[in-house]
Amino acid sequence: MRQNTEKLLHITIGTHPTKELSLANEINLVKAALLYADKVKLYSLKTSAISMASRIGDLPINSRFTFLERVIPFLTAPDGGTSLLSRWLSTKNYLAKNI
Repeated sequence: MRQNTEKLLHITIGTHPTKELSLANEINLVKAALLYADKVKLYSLKTSAISMASRIGDLPINSRFTFLERVIPFLTAPDGGTSLLSRWLSTKNYLAKNI
């Protein structure tokens, strides 16, 4: 049996969060790495957060409320997050009383 003596090129990409919710930067970096590498790994808080958020529908309703209360302040500008959070809590209280 012949052993593969070729070395494979692995590229690891690390990105930092930005204020934009776009994944354009991550996609461009991965595309460029795929041109040269045999294997590419992406470490990105933004893509991890989006992946986690996509599974929110699997959570029980109370856990969804808790998740949203913790995440809302980070989704908007500092001054808008407080307003959005207060509206969310008002909606949550209304639903708790009327459902």
